[in-house]
Amino acid sequence: MDVICHVCGKPVDDVYGVDCIVCGRKFHCPSDENADHYCGRPVTQLYACGLSFMCNTCSEWELGRQ
Repeated sequence: MDVICHVCGKPVDDVYGVDCIVCGRKFHCPSDENADHYCGRPVTQLYACGLSFMCNTCSEWELGRQ
């Protein structure tokens, strides 16, 4: 069963699929800056070491709250 990106609706593979830190759903976040599209972005957190990821849907929602 394919995992579907909830942002663009296309299948997500194991290489480019990450979990959103806000909603927990999978989305495309390619590591290649020449990728066709991004369905989210990496984010940093003050209380965690390393990177977390946020989908565009949650990112837009967070920006709208401010």
